[in-house]
Amino acid sequence: MPALVVPQTDNTNVWIAAADGRIDLVEHFLKTGGPNGTPLSPNVKDDSGYTPLHAAAAYSNILLIDLLVSTYGSDVNITDEDGDTPLHVCETVEAARRLKELGADTNLKNDDGKRAIDSAYEEERDDIVEYLKEFCPDFAAQPREDSDASTLAHTLQERLAESGLAVEPTEGSADSVTVSLEQIVAGLQNGTISAEELMAGMQSGTTSPDAAGDGSNANM
Repeated sequence: MPALVVPQTDNTNVWIAAADGRIDLVEHFLKTGGPNGTPLSPNVKDDSGYTPLHAAAAYSNILLIDLLVSTYGSDVNITDEDGDTPLHVCETVEAARRLKELGADTNLKNDDGKRAIDSAYEEERDDIVEYLKEFCPDFAAQPREDSDASTLAHTLQERLAESGLAVEPTEGSADSVTVSLEQIVAGLQNGTISAEELMAGMQSGTTSPDAAGDGSNANM
């Protein structure tokens, strides 16, 4: 039977109660939070498919995790709208361990094709990754990118492409993003591009060593 979806209101916000670890309120909602005071499904979802168990897992409310699964029958592998199970959203190894003990499937993938261990690795929750490796022996960690540097590099590459000035990789360079970023940095260092020109170029879509200017404003 599909989980009942209840709009979030002050009178039915079992999710906040679960996040806060309020066992008393969660039990109150589960017993009388349905229409006309009827019981509320432990698998009730909010507008994003989030369940009380997701909330309890995300905030590491271990006693509530136990209560929801063992007493009220919450589905330990239930998914939200992104395909994330409660195990995917864990932020502590204690919560991950308890969910696994209660039957969480470590091999379930979300809509992006990622298992809980992949999500934990992306979020740099290394203690969870180490714990889940026992159940995911095929897991292979990939080098993490610096998110800010990666975003900047791709932004610069997009601007170059918009201007028809995208740079092709050269021998010894990893990719065109790296080449483009290296050229921009070199331009800043040798004075052919000023910081003002760089910002103006990014905003106008003309950031490149050639299009940003000849350095005439570099010392202004």
